[in-house]
Amino acid sequence: MSCTRRALIAAAAAAPFSGDVHAQTPDWLRTHSAMAAWDAPERTSERLLNSRLAPESAAGRVSIREWLGGRPAVLAVWATWCPPCLAEKRDESRLSARLTETGSNTQIKALLAFDRASLADAQLRLQSLGASALETARAADSAEQALLYTFGFERDRRSMNRTSNTIAELSTSLPFTLLIGADGTLLGTMVGRVTDEQGRAYWSRPDVFDMLRRLGGQT
Repeated sequence: MSCTRRALIAAAAAAPFSGDVHAQTPDWLRTHSAMAAWDAPERTSERLLNSRLAPESAAGRVSIREWLGGRPAVLAVWATWCPPCLAEKRDESRLSARLTETGSNTQIKALLAFDRASLADAQLRLQSLGASALETARAADSAEQALLYTFGFERDRRSMNRTSNTIAELSTSLPFTLLIGADGTLLGTMVGRVTDEQGRAYWSRPDVFDMLRRLGGQT
C-alpha cells in the first residue's frame, strides 16, 4: 500500500471521493468519508459481471451478476497464498455479519482467484481465520481474465507457465476489491490492503459501516 493511500485514509473525514466517477454515483456517496480510500474505476463492471463462477462453487456455474443477486456488494478478490488478503478476512467477515444483523441489503462476498488451492481448502482457511460468515466462490478463467482487465493487468497467453507468471505479478497487488451498486455499476476499486496511520483496518472503521449501510438503502 502506498503512502498516498495511507494519507487518504488518515484524512478521510475531510477528503471527498475524487476522479471521474460514474454519472449514476449518488452525490452522498461521492463525498462520503469512507470513499476516500477508493479509486475511481477506469472501466465498467460489465465484462466481470457477465463472467462466471467455476463449476465447483456452491452457486454453480452462474455469472457473477447472478451470484450478487441484484444487491449492492463489496467483492473482495483473494487468494490463499496472499497474506494481505488473509489479514483482511476477519474484519470483512465481522462487517458482513453486522450488515446482515442490521438488515442491510449490502453484502460482502469473497471471490477466490489466481489460486491453485481447492475451494474446499479455501473455505477451511476462512474458518481458521474466523471469517466463516463470508460467502466465497471460485472465479472461472473468464472471470480471472475480466479481473485483470478491470485492474489494468495484461495476461500472458503465450507462456505455458502463464498461471505462475500471473501469480508472481499479482503477489504485490492483491487483494483486489470492487464496490458495486445494486444496478451493477462499478462505484470504486481498491488495490492492496488499506489501513490508516494507526494500523486500523479499513473494514473496522465506523464510517465504512455507515457507507455500506446507506448503500443498501438504510438511513
